[in-house]
Formats: sequence, structure tokens, C-alpha cells
Amino acid sequence: MQSPIIWEVKSYDYKMAEEISRELGISSLCAALLVQRGVKTPEEAYYFLYAEMKHLHDPFSLTGIKPAAERIKQAIAAEEKIVIYGDYDVDGVCSIVILKQCLEILGGRVDYYVPDRFAEGYGLNMQAVEHLAGSGYKLLISVDCGITSLAEVERAISLGMDVIISDHHTPGKELPPAAVIINPKLGSSPELAELCGAGVVFKLCQALCPEYATDKLSSWLELAALATVADIVPLSGENRILVKYGLMKLPQTNNIGLKALIKESGLEGEKLLSWHIGFVLAPRLNSAGRLKSADSSIELLLTDDPVKAGELAAYLSNLNQERRMIEETIYQEALLQVEAEVKLEEKMVLVLGQERWHPGVIGIVASRLCEKYRRPTILINWEGDTGKGSCRSLPGLNIYQALSACSSYLIQFGGHRAAAGLSIHKDQFYSFSQAINQWVKDNIRQEEFYPRLQVDAEVEPDDITEDFLQQIQQLEPFGEGNPGPRFVIRGVEVESASLIGKEREHFKARLAGMGMEIIAFNRSDLIEQPLDTCLQDILFQPEENNFRGVKRLQLKLRDMKNSYLPDDKQVVEPGIELFQALRQSNHEVRAGRPVMFIYPTYRTLVKYRLLLKSYFRTTVLRELHGNIDPHWQPTLIDELSRGRNYIYLSTIAFFKYYMRTRNLPQNLKYIFYLWPNHSDEHINEYLQGRNLYSLGIIEESRIMSGRPDFAKGRRVLVYANRNTTLRSFASARQPLSIEAGVNDMRKRNTIRRNFLQAPEGILLSDGVNTGTARLTNTDVYFADIPYSMYEAQMVMDQLAAGEDKEAWALFNDDDLDFNRHYLKRTYPNAELIQKVLAYFKKLQRNQLNTDIDKLCSSIGDYLQSDFKSADLIPVLHIMAELGLCEYQKKGSIMAIKFIKSRNSTVNLGDSLYYLEGQVEKKEFNRCERELNKKLYGD
Repeated sequence: MQSPIIWEVKSYDYKMAEEISRELGISSLCAALLVQRGVKTPEEAYYFLYAEMKHLHDPFSLTGIKPAAERIKQAIAAEEKIVIYGDYDVDGVCSIVILKQCLEILGGRVDYYVPDRFAEGYGLNMQAVEHLAGSGYKLLISVDCGITSLAEVERAISLGMDVIISDHHTPGKELPPAAVIINPKLGSSPELAELCGAGVVFKLCQALCPEYATDKLSSWLELAALATVADIVPLSGENRILVKYGLMKLPQTNNIGLKALIKESGLEGEKLLSWHIGFVLAPRLNSAGRLKSADSSIELLLTDDPVKAGELAAYLSNLNQERRMIEETIYQEALLQVEAEVKLEEKMVLVLGQERWHPGVIGIVASRLCEKYRRPTILINWEGDTGKGSCRSLPGLNIYQALSACSSYLIQFGGHRAAAGLSIHKDQFYSFSQAINQWVKDNIRQEEFYPRLQVDAEVEPDDITEDFLQQIQQLEPFGEGNPGPRFVIRGVEVESASLIGKEREHFKARLAGMGMEIIAFNRSDLIEQPLDTCLQDILFQPEENNFRGVKRLQLKLRDMKNSYLPDDKQVVEPGIELFQALRQSNHEVRAGRPVMFIYPTYRTLVKYRLLLKSYFRTTVLRELHGNIDPHWQPTLIDELSRGRNYIYLSTIAFFKYYMRTRNLPQNLKYIFYLWPNHSDEHINEYLQGRNLYSLGIIEESRIMSGRPDFAKGRRVLVYANRNTTLRSFASARQPLSIEAGVNDMRKRNTIRRNFLQAPEGILLSDGVNTGTARLTNTDVYFADIPYSMYEAQMVMDQLAAGEDKEAWALFNDDDLDFNRHYLKRTYPNAELIQKVLAYFKKLQRNQLNTDIDKLCSSIGDYLQSDFKSADLIPVLHIMAELGLCEYQKKGSIMAIKFIKSRNSTVNLGDSLYYLEGQVEKKEFNRCERELNKKLYGD
């Protein structure tokens, strides 16, 4: 079972993003993405987006470059033998090739040396140093290694060699006694601090060969770009320039070997991106050092012979295929070992060992297992009584620290927080496994290992256009430190889902209404999502899919979840909270059973309805309350009676009305009632043995009288339920956002997101639960009076935990009168209903077909009071529910067909609409009393 993926929406400096957008004339989205990537000023943003080769820094700004260049030129002039000592990965290989070609152009006598991965290991070693000194080399230049080789450098010096160290790895407390050390971490401008080994060598060659700035340096740029991406260093500062322009040149490279490798890899004629390096070219170049010798990769990049280049490229591709086969074999053997020997519920670290596991590949396999099981993984290859292992970790655990705590069981170890290596005696294997698991269990929470996906922004479906993609492409190249932006769209219908691939391992679907394709590689688990009932939140990266010359926008899915689930799927609140109720509701509906939600009033149901419509397909939801068209009431009630599998949104008035004459369906197991501490005390009488689950509580909050004092630097939430109130804020000095009255949840979410991103501003809200993040640093004002304490609670619930539950009241007695009048007109009292019935009876007509204003005027004359269509419609609704009429309004014409009643008296208790009104009025009266207590102590 896959571990839950936690989504984390990034925050950023909103004001800085707006300044960058304004100064550079770029979109707000692009500016926000830049700020999220560490850009702090418009100048930095300009450099990030528009820096060119001419903006490369002076190589002499890198400490050690000047004396290194002088010593190298001295060696060339004296015809000294020079050896380049490198590493067997792509960075080391490219470093060797760049420097060797440079020194040969200058006339140097130069060779290279790469240690054997398996016999010698990484970096300088005594045997190699002594061998090279004995071969007559006078100058040793290390590339991509050497910064920690104190003893080896001392030995080289004692044997008559000068040493120049060119490295980018973190130095230790003591530096080797080399003639010169070039390392960007020892002194350089910030833009050079993250150079890889080949990047450092590139700067050295800039200093050595300034006259080749537009020719040979340009070809070395491709190799520097290749190494920068392959070595996973941040694509910021000068690295970004190297990779950006190196990628541009790569498809038209003049390097014979590189050209052959691109062709062999099937990339000829393609626009190359950083992922082509990371996942296609670099693995082939790395395969030589992993399985055999890195010499093959070096010779490929050095050769001028197209035939030899083709042969070497094919050889490396075959080696890479062999590496993949070895990797897959080890991976499958490790999976079997986990299934047979490991109790995952007891182990926080996987420690596995076996003979004949290739030491050059176990690191890759450890990474795969680490990703699959979401546990740090250690794989050990046994050779006799000892073994060498590779360790891979997750962000929550510093594996080097864990190994240090268990070092007594190891022969030796080394590495950093994410990856390490070790050697161990076989008889210590079990004890070591127990010890490291215990240490991790004592020091790390399991939740730390859950995968986390960073989200750059929430967007809407309409945002996903070609222009949107072009904005994002401005930030290329992507890689370490500049990841491809990830976005979230919430509440979408996903259709036409299927599994594709040889093993049906990939998920493919479309977004309903958009026709846009989404694809998730190696996520066959997504086919299990309840797409028929739930709307989905999708986390994706947009990309251009070029298939047979046809380009189209495609969403590369990273994750997908039911919209009602929180971004952190491990959030668990005490009791049955709303999202848990929704999860259970979805389960019930998919199992063919109904679920019922009971709201205290119709108005609270309406305010929650928008939220549920953003979580579930509309085909799953049914409403049961007095405001439903009387024509449809019998059909909907019948669906509930027959136990049809829907989520029924009802009111307490409907529930009591229904239970007077009917029984709940046998397959109804779950009834959820909001705000139980103000529920009807007799409701349990109606449950017929079913469980009632309570959702939410009415929390104590302070509502104080006062005047608006909208302090700068804070956000302000203003509750408003009248158009006149909304208009009164039109001249507000602070940024104004209005979500009140917006019935499209997507638009609401956009408004709410923009409000949350800004450090200050006013949000006019009608209290609808949007399901978005709770508010912090926000003052709350009630500009209008809520119609119940439930509505007031919905407003206060929007404040985050820990925020003061207090608000200021801006309303007065006139507002109380307005609410009373509104409820009186919306829900007529018995006296008015009886009088209108008497008017219609007096007409002695079977039907009416008349102008509604004229009809209302006539009724008003009869009543001797003002009477409008807003007064007539509720009365007709009640009459229709009581079986006294049928009515239809078309434009300004009202058609009424009267139905003779068998009963001589009218029982308004048989009208669901009338009952809803009684509850609404009761709750408003209670709200008025509560507010008087809070405001005046009455």
C-alpha cells in the first residue's frame, strides 16, 4: 500500500512578487514562481530570466584561479608531464575531457587517471599517487575530487609532484597542503558557489584560454551543462547560464562523441531539456564507471573519429542496458527478501544483504526501495565475511547521523545526510539492523517519512492554456534548486480513466469539460479512485506532448486525491470531523447505501451545499427540505424511502416531517447532524435504532460592539448578507475581495486564495464554508446580523486554531428589523396565509392566468396592505404543498390552477416550507437573545 502523499502549498512574499511583476512586465504567476525559488529583487529576477553568456563572471573572481593558471602555464612552458586525476561519474568524466582538451590546445603534455571504482574507490589514493609520481608526472591536477585528501597530497609533494586541487565538494576543517586549491566553497561570488566539478574546470579554462571565449569554450559549455545536471547541483547563479545555453547548443554539438551518443539515445533532432540529460544521456555515460571503467566514456567525448564514436556510444548503451538488467535483478531479489523476512510494521529502516549484488548498482536499487517503502534503505553486497553497503535516506532522517550512532557495529562508514556507504563484518549484520532500527524509532516519527510534494500554486482549469505553458517555460531549465513548477486544480471531474503500458502500470484519463489529457507514470493505483462519485484534486506539472509532430498540452499527474480530503492526509481530529464523515459517506454511496446529513436550518444547508458540490459529483447529491419545488418533493422523498444510494442533505424540519408518516430505509446506517449541542432533544425518538453522528460544536466566542478599525498589516473578514452592505464597502482603502453571493465555488476559491496571499485586505463573506485554509492574522467583523448562531459559528470557524475567537459587531437595531422583515416576507405567518386563501376563495375561479403585479395589487387591496410578488410566491408554494393549487410563473405572467380540497380546514403543519420558516424564525429569535447577552449583557 502506498504511503499517503502530503501536499504542501508554498508560501511566498506577495509584495515582492508584485514588485517583480511590475518592474519586469511579467505575469504575476511567473513572478510568484521566481520568489518561491529564492529570487529577492527585480535585479535578481532579471538575471534569472535573461542572463546571457556575456554575463558569465570573471573567472579570476574564483579564489585560486589565478595562481592555478600561472602554475599550469609554467608547467606547459617547461614541458612538464601533467596528469589530470578525476572521478568515474559524469561530472568527473566531463571535467577530465574539458581540462585535457584545454591543456592540449595550449601545448601541454597531459594524461588523465581515473581510479577503479571497485579496487580503489573514490578520490586520491596512495597507490595511485605513488604510481603517477613514479611515471614522471610533475603536476597533478585533481578534478571533482581531492579536497579531503590530506595524506595523499602530502605524499605526492614528498615524491616531487606539485598538486592543484580543483573540486566543488565541501572542505573539511583542515585543507590539503596543495600548491593551489580552487573550490567555490572557499571563496567566490555567490553566483559561483554551487558550481559542479566541471563548472569549476570550465572557469579555469576561461582563465587559461580567454582567446577561445567564442569558439572552444562554447563546446566545453555543453560538457559543463551535462555535468551540472547530472551531478544534481542547484540550477541557480552561473549554473543556470551554463545549463541554459549548453542545452541550446547540445542538439548541434560539434563534439563527435556527444553527437554519436545523442543519436544512439534516439534524441537526434529533438529539443533537449534537462531531463534528457538526467534520465537519458547521463545514465549511459555513468554506466561505464558503474560496471567497468570510466575510460570508455572519456574516450567517447575525446574522439574525433565518427566510427569509433558510434562504436563507443553503442557500447555505452549496451552497458546501460546491462546495468538496468542487473539493477532489476537485484531489485526483484530485494523485494522477495522484504516479503519473506521483513515485518514492515516493525521496521523503520530496511537493512538487506546478499552475495553477488553488484556494488556499482546497489545504490540505485536502494533509492528505488527507499521510494517504494518510504523507509531509509541499506543494501549490502557480501564478499566472504565482510560486505560493503550503500545507504539511501528520506528527508526526515540524516542517515550519516544514524550510522554514527551505530558505528560500533561497522568497520567504517562515510557520506552525508541523504546517502552514505559502509563496510561491515557479516556477524554484525543482525545486531546492526536491530540497532539502527531502534535508534530511528527512538528519534524519528514515522510521519517524517511520508512523501511530500511541494505545490507552487493553485490554479483553475481555465488557466491551463498555451500561454500558461509559455509563462512556465520562461523558467527553464528545470532541475535541482529550480524544480519544474507543480500546480493543483481542485474539484474536477475525471473521466475516461484507463491503465496503459506493457504492464498496465500507467494511469491515463481526461478532465471532463476540458478534453485535456492527464497521465501518471507508474501510478496504476489511481485507477482505484472513486471517480464515479467524487470530484478530484489533481497535482500536476504541465508539459508539451509532441507525438508524431503534433504538439498539445498535457498534464503530467504527480498525485490525485478525493477533493474532500485535506492536503495533509494524516490530519486526524478528535471525534468524527467533517472530512471523515464525507469519506464514510462516499464509502456508503459506493456500497449502494444512502447517507443523510441533517442541518439545523435551511440557510445553513445552503451555506454547506456549495462546499459539498465542490467535493462530490452533482449526481450523488440530493436535497430534502421545504424550499424544493413542490412538484419534485414526492419524487425525492420516494428516493429516500426506497434507500437509493445518494447523499441526502436535509434539515431538521424535513427530518421530523418525514418521520411523522414514514420509516427510514433499512440500508441507511449513517446520519450526520451538525451542531448537536443545539439540536432538538427529542430527535433520538425518530432514529429507529440508527446511529446519529455529531459534527461540530458551537464554540464560545466574543462578539463586541465597536466601530471598524481596519489596521494596516492585517487581514479583515467582514460578514455581510445584504447587497447594500456590500456596496457600502466599495470605497474601502484597503484591497477589497468579495466572495459573498458568489455561487461558483471555483470563483470563490480564487477570491479566497488571492485574499490569503496578500498580507492585508478586506474580504466580504457570507459565511459559506469554502473548505480552504483557516485564517490567521485576521480580524472579524459582523457588518450584518446573522440569521442564527449557527451562521455566526460558520464565520468564526474560519479562524485557525489558536486565533482569538472574537469579533466586532457593526450592526444596529435597524438591521435587526431588516432581518425580521425579511423572514416575515420569506416565510409568511398563518394569518397572512389564511387571508390570501380567503381572497382566492372569494374569486371563485378554477384557474388564473394574469399579470403578477396586477394580481399582487389586487390582493394588496383586499388585505389593505402592501403586497408584492415576493409575498405571493411563498404563499403559493405552501398552497401547492398542501395540494390546494399548482402554479407556474412565466416572465410577468402567473398561471394558477386551483385544486379543491377534501378537507374543510387547512393544516399548515402539512407544509414543509411553512415548517422550515418556523425553524428559521425560532433560530433568529434565539440568535437575537444570544447577541444581546454578548453585546449588552441582557
